[in-house]
Amino acid sequence: MKWTIQGARLVDAHDDVAGDITFEGRSVTTVGPHRGASAADGASVGDTGATPAETVIDASGLIVMPGFIDVHTHGGGGANLQTADADEIRAYARWAPSTGVTAFLVGIVGAPYTLPEAQITAAVAACAEPAADAAQPLGIHLEGPYISERRRGAHLTAWLRTPDAAETERLLALAHGWLRIVTLAPELP
Repeated sequence: MKWTIQGARLVDAHDDVAGDITFEGRSVTTVGPHRGASAADGASVGDTGATPAETVIDASGLIVMPGFIDVHTHGGGGANLQTADADEIRAYARWAPSTGVTAFLVGIVGAPYTLPEAQITAAVAACAEPAADAAQPLGIHLEGPYISERRRGAHLTAWLRTPDAAETERLLALAHGWLRIVTLAPELP
């Protein structure tokens, strides 16, 4: 199926222009200046310039922009990302587009007196098998556990750990390549 969003204000990191976006299936095929015919071109008023097999959405007066990528979230819409349940992460992913978010990192903080292994395992499962028609989990933002007690912010002291090479290797192995951002204290040994 081919469809076009026509006459919108297209805003991205490079441009802010009036234009059209055409899709075929789930792919963007063209982005360009507004193609609607005008009466001056000899077309009838209201002519969209669309082919008969194309659905046209008049977006005049509306703004179209790329979805947001949230790299620091711990959940929303009733779902907590600090979970051992991959389906809870998928529930968040189904809710997130209602806020404009189309992709995110699963935010994981520490666990009391241990590593957040169950939470990392759930995040990996949600990343490897994401929910259909939902925001996409792009990986994991591991917030700790190697954070200084003096600058721990909202992190509970029981979540904090001194860096350890064997633990770090364990975290990397558990993440199966999905680790994207790590918050840590560079002043710790």
